[in-house]
Amino acid sequence: MVTLPAMTRWEGVAAEYEVLGLSPGRHAMALLRSSLRTKDPFMTSAQVADAPDGASVRMAGLVVCRQRPSTAKGVVFLSLEDEYGMANVVVYTGLLERQRTLILTEPFLAVHGRAQRQGSVVHIVAHHFERPDVQTDRLIRVSHDFH
Repeated sequence: MVTLPAMTRWEGVAAEYEVLGLSPGRHAMALLRSSLRTKDPFMTSAQVADAPDGASVRMAGLVVCRQRPSTAKGVVFLSLEDEYGMANVVVYTGLLERQRTLILTEPFLAVHGRAQRQGSVVHIVAHHFERPDVQTDRLIRVSHDFH
């Protein structure tokens, strides 16, 4: 019998996403959050949900859904998930054209934008995306193609 080394926490979460499409234990962003610390820290989805209309927001998360409804005139909608919940992101066509590859292929994204509040629902209207500067052993991909 071969003895295999124990998985790191990251490898365990990545394996759960690969097999189950989710991690019932720890969320990947919980493992990455400390790596994201900068002088201008990223907000959590819970903080974005409490942001006032028009507030500047920065959030990083795992892209769990990308949608481009035919009725949306080229607008793309992303769902970013972190260890606190989900945030809805609106990507207008100009930004999509400028950052298409990053937006459509990266499993983790950092979004810079403005909060748009409609009642109790808050969306992030994206102005710019970047790949979070974190090192990962394996990438996690859970989002699906457009529908």
